[in-house]
Amino acid sequence: MVTKRLKSVEQVVAAALPSTAYVITSSGTGSGFCVGPKLFITNFHVINDAAHDSVKVRCNEKVFNARILGTAEEVDLALLYCDSTAPKLSLQKNVSLGEACVAIGSPGGLINTVTRGVVSGLARAAYGPDGRLFEHVLQTDAVINPGNSGGPLLNLRGEVIGMPFLGGAMQGINYAVSAEMIKFVIPHLRKQTTLKRARLGVSLLEDFSATGSQFVKIVRTADEKRGLVKGDVVTKFNGSQVSRRIDIWYELCALFGTGSAKVEVLRGGQRRTVSVKLDSTNAN
Repeated sequence: MVTKRLKSVEQVVAAALPSTAYVITSSGTGSGFCVGPKLFITNFHVINDAAHDSVKVRCNEKVFNARILGTAEEVDLALLYCDSTAPKLSLQKNVSLGEACVAIGSPGGLINTVTRGVVSGLARAAYGPDGRLFEHVLQTDAVINPGNSGGPLLNLRGEVIGMPFLGGAMQGINYAVSAEMIKFVIPHLRKQTTLKRARLGVSLLEDFSATGSQFVKIVRTADEKRGLVKGDVVTKFNGSQVSRRIDIWYELCALFGTGSAKVEVLRGGQRRTVSVKLDSTNAN
């Protein structure tokens, strides 16, 4: 496999700027970037209060009217369509702890502001200002301010590894939606107006076995009558292998609106398949 060569920060920024956008709504501004022909991704909270016909995208010194194609409030993402010929940025879901990164955004309306730092943490869970828990986010010490939201967080190969969306309460601790999550969400938002997930009614813990393999364990249940009990180790969910909490999250998006899922667990040393009740009434 051919690996892209590392670039200087100046080269990364110069290559990314034609694909980076300033997103303007009637209630505020933010950032975004191109992910496909005439498609831009930004944060949901950037366009949350905007009417579908009141979003504009400024890219390459041109301003375009934009239409909201779809939203995924739970992961703070929104997909926009506008008549721009900007080149798309590539998404890279393989991220290393400690690797250098560059953020481009428009904090306070200061268009194309650049900050740099490192990836400080992987697969974090972070609470937003409204108390919502965001799963599988990156942590970075690159400076993130209001207006950076929605812009690209790039590695030194010029690939997007995340989207800054939340400045931390503590200095140097900021968060970005992972490129893995962005890649998962985009196809859904191109086909539907909202992405929702069913609820499982349990608390999940990621851990590692003595051999180093990762697994997901049930640590608390809302109602054991729904099919799962404390101590269950989930090995498959809806037919898919599970080693991370986010694997289950992805399957719950596919299962929104359904009543149950087949789950394979290890319980008391025995492997068994159980039917688990799902709740779609309170999603999003």
